[in-house]
Amino acid sequence: MAAFLARIRKSLDSPVGRLALAVVYALMIALILIFFDGNGEFIYEAF
Repeated sequence: MAAFLARIRKSLDSPVGRLALAVVYALMIALILIFFDGNGEFIYEAF
């Protein structure tokens, strides 16, 4: 397990890994902005 985690950390330090990480964060922000109704609540009815 430790070797697996070390391999993941090493791959995230590469340019492709950084790009993948940026895409994941952008996707999370987009989902939050889509499902946030602006009144402090998330819209759960969409699921």
